[in-house]
Amino acid sequence: MARLTIIGVGNLDRGDDAIGLLVVRSIAGYIPPDIDVLENRGDVTALVTALESTENAVVIDAVRSGAEPGTIHTFDAAGGPLPTGCFRCSTHAFGLAEAIELTRSLGRLPRTLRVYGVEGRDFSTGAALSKGIGEAIENTAERVRDYAGQLGGEAGE
Repeated sequence: MARLTIIGVGNLDRGDDAIGLLVVRSIAGYIPPDIDVLENRGDVTALVTALESTENAVVIDAVRSGAEPGTIHTFDAAGGPLPTGCFRCSTHAFGLAEAIELTRSLGRLPRTLRVYGVEGRDFSTGAALSKGIGEAIENTAERVRDYAGQLGGEAGE
């Protein structure tokens, strides 16, 4: 079982929905090799499998809550459900929040599960990233790297 898995969720063809994938791509070379870094393009089964196959997880996804684009939200999903409606950017009816709750109902959530939701604006097919999203991706990547470093000591104990 992996001690830490970092998962970016998104769709590269739908503007700001690419945020999670772009964050994990930007950190891949800076994360120790014993930490799994995965991309998930909306495959719920793969997401549930990744969550139940690790001790600790970090998930990054785009959100739409009404906040300013580029706002970074942080959630402790091991401690309780994600806010209703925040993670409804997916083209599928079954998104990140539902995948986490399915994993929770199976009793297979990781010990820790931190979710970074980056506020997006435009999720339309073929759209470019919205203004300010590039900076938010960099800031989120830095937070994920820092958190992975902090968790590294705890996860190895």
